[in-house]
Amino acid sequence: VILGHSERRAGCGETDAGVNRKTHAALSQGLMPLIAVGETAAERSDGGADRRVVHQTRAALDGVPVDAFGRLAIAYEPIWAIGTGNNCDPVEADRMMKLIRDAVPGLQETPILYGGSMKADNVADYTAKPNINGGLIGGASLDAHGFADLVRRAR
Repeated sequence: VILGHSERRAGCGETDAGVNRKTHAALSQGLMPLIAVGETAAERSDGGADRRVVHQTRAALDGVPVDAFGRLAIAYEPIWAIGTGNNCDPVEADRMMKLIRDAVPGLQETPILYGGSMKADNVADYTAKPNINGGLIGGASLDAHGFADLVRRAR
């Protein structure tokens, strides 16, 4: 179950505390939460991207036992990149995802995915990075042939 997606945060008023409650609820019901974190263009341009993403990660996982980290995943989705074609540079995405991994002790083995205009022509650049474990694919998943190509290139 995807929790904390930027569209839910912006359009439905989903808060960090709400994402945390849903994370606990999902885990207690045997669901695998995929927790989305990311910054706006304004937060990135004013130097607040790191602070925002670390805060979202810590808030979502507050009170979640470390032994549950293997039953969840995190997606770094820079809001300014979702569906825009303006993807985050893979080196910068890797840096942000390392920041996420280091934000809470115990996340070393937790899958962290990149979401934000990942496509067949750039997936290999992302998946080659050490802190990027895959992608959360949105628009590129709507074309079956293109998505199959993306999956091939991700390998």
